[in-house]
Amino acid sequence: MVTIKTIADLAGVSPTTVSNVIHGRTGRVSPDTLKKVQTILREEHYVSNMGAQILGRHGSKLIALVVAYRPYERESLLEDPFVSSVTASVEQTVRENGYFMMLYNNPDMKECLRMARAWNIEGMILLGAQREDYFMLRTELKMPIVSIDTCYLPGDKNFVNVGLCDYEGAFEMTEYLIHCGHTRIGFLALMQNTGNRDFIYVDGERERGYMDAMAHHGLKVEKEWVTKLEFCELDRFAQYVRIADNGFIGCTALFFASDTMAIEAMFAFYNRGKHVPDDISIAGFDDSRLARRLRPRLTTVRQDFALKGRRSVEELIRLIQDSEYSSNVLLPVTLVKGESVKKIK
Repeated sequence: MVTIKTIADLAGVSPTTVSNVIHGRTGRVSPDTLKKVQTILREEHYVSNMGAQILGRHGSKLIALVVAYRPYERESLLEDPFVSSVTASVEQTVRENGYFMMLYNNPDMKECLRMARAWNIEGMILLGAQREDYFMLRTELKMPIVSIDTCYLPGDKNFVNVGLCDYEGAFEMTEYLIHCGHTRIGFLALMQNTGNRDFIYVDGERERGYMDAMAHHGLKVEKEWVTKLEFCELDRFAQYVRIADNGFIGCTALFFASDTMAIEAMFAFYNRGKHVPDDISIAGFDDSRLARRLRPRLTTVRQDFALKGRRSVEELIRLIQDSEYSSNVLLPVTLVKGESVKKIK
């Protein structure tokens, strides 16, 4: 293997001079020496040691994407359509801007902190982290960090988050269901995987949009219409069966906080001899690839996965270039009218 010392011996210069040429620090290298070293590098087919560059002191060009969601199934979260789409977009945008991406899938922020300290990363993107985790990492690492889909309080300052108009999307979907003649509409979302078992943030905003739309039209929401779904897949499917067997909790339409849950429920209902939309209307949120291919085509709220990933990288690079922490980016959503909602008289 050709090393920097090998090149230095062949060129009759110091290893430091060769390293400066390799890393573009040529201000103190004479034109003749620069040309000589570059020629030998080409002739010897030198390949730089990326590990050494990453651990160097002159900028690693390395950005970490931390997937901080707590898994709710046995499969890797990277198999989730949303997570995989955002990850692909982040990687492409990072590469287009001359950086490298490190992917770290771990909800344990202490482990994330250890990882970040072990590598000379220039910035971090947190996908699905809590606000407390974000501020802890900001304080400990003192590096540019952008979050995706994190909830912040009105008084919070010095953060950058890329999220969605979740509230507006849920309000619009609920209004659409009402305009289709549905007045008994259920809202279903995953439980938080913690002791208090509250709704996770984005689902909380979507629930709020649903509740406000129902109130806006003077419709009362019965307690049983708002259902928290289990994180365990087997338990969740048992819930779907109970919902189907008990008259769909008294509703004519069910609005799920994500396409994943909506599609699961459609399959579970089908196995119980219930058909969408004849027996029950179903709506989701996200417009995942599967939702677009499913028949009946799922009625849902579309978010642009690629835009969310791309914008997070653009915001991070802005921070790396010494801009201020001052933005909460809320990307637009669009109502998609599919075939899973029936108009009733």
